[in-house]
Amino acid sequence: MSKAEILLSRLLSASKGVNSSERQAEARVRTNDFFDLDRKEMKAVGLMAGVDEIQSTVQGLLDAATKDGHATLIEVYEASLSVFAKWTTAQDAA
Repeated sequence: MSKAEILLSRLLSASKGVNSSERQAEARVRTNDFFDLDRKEMKAVGLMAGVDEIQSTVQGLLDAATKDGHATLIEVYEASLSVFAKWTTAQDAA
């Protein structure tokens, strides 16, 4: 299983939280873990390409969840994307 697949699996697990705050927090933690674990590897293979690819995947999942009206997955994917936005903004500033 690729690291991106592991992140997506963990986001699905986050959607099983008991309330909105727990789901969003878990999604943010899992997405931050993805960046922490992959930082060295992503620098070696082209950091932004890897980030853009998984961010696009999560955005696609958000779009599908929105179309299907799946509120808990929408929360999880939006929380994850907020971490991507924060991280890419920090990278742009560096």
